[in-house]
Amino acid sequence: MRIGVVTGAYHPDVGGVETHCRRLCAALVAAGDQVEVLTQHATAAEETLDGVLVRRFPLTVPAANYRF
Repeated sequence: MRIGVVTGAYHPDVGGVETHCRRLCAALVAAGDQVEVLTQHATAAEETLDGVLVRRFPLTVPAANYRF
């Protein structure tokens, strides 16, 4: 199954939501699912972390603590 996860931040950012999403994605990958995370960061990037495709889109506002 293909699963998309949308979150305000993702690993390596540190926090409760980031940790929860990372563990959730790891469990989904272990179950054989294809997981993609869509998030925002200061700079755009695309990488694969622990079998999860992470697409980081640039922030659209100047304040890092006001993401979406």
